[in-house]
Amino acid sequence: MTLGDLDPAALESARSIPADTPGVAIITGSDGRWYQARSFYVTEQAAEHAARSHAHRAPKWADIIAGQHTAPIVAEQSAA
Repeated sequence: MTLGDLDPAALESARSIPADTPGVAIITGSDGRWYQARSFYVTEQAAEHAARSHAHRAPKWADIIAGQHTAPIVAEQSAA
């Protein structure tokens, strides 16, 4: 569920997700409406590998709090 959204309609939407559908959540779209989204399962090992593999992309904390993070945005290339 979208964190911090206490609108009764959003809560009702979140409560309507069956317990046997793990990975389903309520998200807010750019239009302000609620949508169901589903993630896929990622093992802990796969998540740790991805974190290690991409750690060099993480900005320094001091730059973030100073508002000075200026690393270029690199478009991800899809496998052909």
